[in-house]
Amino acid sequence: PLEVYRFITESGGIPEETCQPYEAVGHDTGRTCKPKDVCQRCDGAGCYAHTDYTLYGIREYGLVRGEFEMMAELQRGPIACQISTPEGFLQLAGDGVFGDASHDAAVDHIISVTGYGTEGGVPYWVIRNSWGTYWGRYGWARIARGGNTIEIETECAWATPLG
Repeated sequence: PLEVYRFITESGGIPEETCQPYEAVGHDTGRTCKPKDVCQRCDGAGCYAHTDYTLYGIREYGLVRGEFEMMAELQRGPIACQISTPEGFLQLAGDGVFGDASHDAAVDHIISVTGYGTEGGVPYWVIRNSWGTYWGRYGWARIARGGNTIEIETECAWATPLG
């Protein structure tokens, strides 16, 4: 997550998602921008590229590691955390607390941690994923807290937006 925030800061900001839609492709595939990646405005005369779109930037950002630092930072707002995605996580559905502690999968994804709680004596993180509403419970899930499940407590980042 820190590299993403560093890029946003150093590049002067990023446009809204409707200007540059997310595409689930690797960053190391040698892909170059195509005309469809250009911000467009559409009206009755058709669609055309425009350059007067708003960029959204970051005032400051930092690293958060471990359960207690994460809990403290969440008092200010959501944080972005890198995670591994073992098979059980990929197929996650429903209300339970995901607790796969195998640490078998490599870190390969970033999610938003938005809160935490405890249910039936089981501490958990509340997360929002970017995979759509078909995953988890309408795009949300609870992950076991305190044992670094799916490497969630290894490296997170916070950011304060400009404006």
